[in-house]
Amino acid sequence: MRFIQKKQIRTAEHENFPELWNICENAFPLCERRVLQQQIEILDNSSYRLEAWIENDRVIGFIGWWDFDLFRYVEHYAINPEYRARGYGSKFLRKWLNESTKKVVLEIEPVVDETTYKRLKFYKKLSFVENNYKHIQPPYHKNGESMPYKILSYPGKIQPGLYNSFVTKQRLEVMPKNWMAKNNRIDRKRPFATQTGELPVFSELPE
Repeated sequence: MRFIQKKQIRTAEHENFPELWNICENAFPLCERRVLQQQIEILDNSSYRLEAWIENDRVIGFIGWWDFDLFRYVEHYAINPEYRARGYGSKFLRKWLNESTKKVVLEIEPVVDETTYKRLKFYKKLSFVENNYKHIQPPYHKNGESMPYKILSYPGKIQPGLYNSFVTKQRLEVMPKNWMAKNNRIDRKRPFATQTGELPVFSELPE
């Protein structure tokens, strides 16, 4: 009988962190994640959770997410390649969703090929829905590029007010501070504006 535990990883000294980080590095390109030192530092943030599913001291998968007042934000979710195609991806995330009492928000790349189509299909099978916001994710690294992403949510769509709250949290708390380059600093009194001009409009687009 298989015995799988879900463990919270609070420090980089945790015995399972090295394998988890290796999975993360292989699952996400640098433009979609922090570097190691930034990841270690974010573990101290009281809103951030890093959890791993463990079997026989091996990491089957992990989820990195944020617990905010109005919603949960899934920043990273990945399954160890050695354990894929066994249903773990759906099983773990479905159970995690059932434990949540808040809206859940995540981002995926626009659908442009078979891989991105399968990713959207995977989340839709778990009852995530698409939101028609023109969302731009700020870069993780200085001089990096902002990326367009689709916003998915569970259960149901999110209202503009919650979406704007998500954007604010992402830009001011989630992203490493060094993404705010000298000429593209966030105005904290007006989160949706930069010193050099307006960001994309954060309102729902027509169906």
